[in-house]
Amino acid sequence: MSADDESAGLSRGSAAAAAARAAAAHAAAARLATGMTIGLGSGRAVFAVIELAAQRWPAGPPPLCVAASSETERRARAAGFTLVSLDELDRRRADREGGVTPPALLDMVVDGADEVDPRLDLLKGGGGALLREKLVARAAAFLLIVVEEDKLVAQLGERHALPVEIVRFGWRETRRKLLELVASASLRRGADGRAFVTDEGHFIVDCELGQGGGEGLPALAAALKALPGVVEHGLFLGMADEVIVGHADGGVERRARGA
Repeated sequence: MSADDESAGLSRGSAAAAAARAAAAHAAAARLATGMTIGLGSGRAVFAVIELAAQRWPAGPPPLCVAASSETERRARAAGFTLVSLDELDRRRADREGGVTPPALLDMVVDGADEVDPRLDLLKGGGGALLREKLVARAAAFLLIVVEEDKLVAQLGERHALPVEIVRFGWRETRRKLLELVASASLRRGADGRAFVTDEGHFIVDCELGQGGGEGLPALAAALKALPGVVEHGLFLGMADEVIVGHADGGVERRARGA
């Protein structure tokens, strides 16, 4: 294959992914309603939803939202969203309910994923916001995932490494302990060659699951969380309520947990 042919193939692939992402984003934006309090994850699909949602309320404020990353917050603010922190939302709700905080602070969270398996379990964290994304998702009554069709896999870890967020102190030792659980573990670095640092000031180690991406994931998730130095991991098991899958032809597929 010539360089030109390869470039054309990549362009077609990028165009197909963009079309699939746009289809899913339109379907997700249509689920948002005035009066809702929503959480916004991160990634290109979520950024597309932000732009579309802002267009739906040109004469009034869009839903109140909590952003799971600094980049999401920047984009949502630029689009005119009213932003609030989880802690502030907790205080407001508790005051309104006479000191009793409702079970779910957020009506819905819209987020993306790096991989989605047939059980609707997710692998997330490619953008580095997995800790905040998990905290925001945990605070919601409903987690809606927006992905392109190429994010669907037979088992997690098939195409992407598993991000594990770790504290910077003693990170090399934490990495050595991770290697007792996973096939490989590499410190994530930015374009400048320096270690990538999350919004919360931590490092990320990207881990290859090998053959451990199937039925053993719950045990792996528990073992990772029990390891000193590990803050969070990118396995979102049993959390997604619905996944909207966009296809390159503009079609949309909805997969609901338990359906």
